[in-house]
Amino acid sequence: MSQQQILIYRKLTKNNNQQFGVLLQKGKILNKKDIETEELKKLLKSQLVVLEELLRDFDEDQIKDNIESIISLLSHEHLHQGQLVVMLREAGIDLPERFKKSWNI
Repeated sequence: MSQQQILIYRKLTKNNNQQFGVLLQKGKILNKKDIETEELKKLLKSQLVVLEELLRDFDEDQIKDNIESIISLLSHEHLHQGQLVVMLREAGIDLPERFKKSWNI
C-alpha cells in the first residue's frame, strides 16, 4: 500500500499503527524494489484481507463518519488498476479475465 493508503487505514482504525504498509517493515522504511516479489505478494494480500475485514465490520455510522476516506482509498486503487490496464495493453499482454470483466473490456 502507498503511504496515503496507510494513512487512510490508520484514520479508519483510529490508531497510529506504524507496522501496516509495504514500505515500513521491522521498523524501517524499505523501497518496494528491495522487497522480494513473493514477500511483496504476501504483504499486499494480507493488507487487503485486513482492510476488507475492517470495512466489513463497519456499521452505518462508521461508514458515514469515514466516507471520504473510504472513497479516497477506492479511487486510489481504481487509478492504479487503470494504469495497469494501460501498461499491459501497451506491452501487448492479454489482460487477466478479472480485469476484462471489471473494466468491461
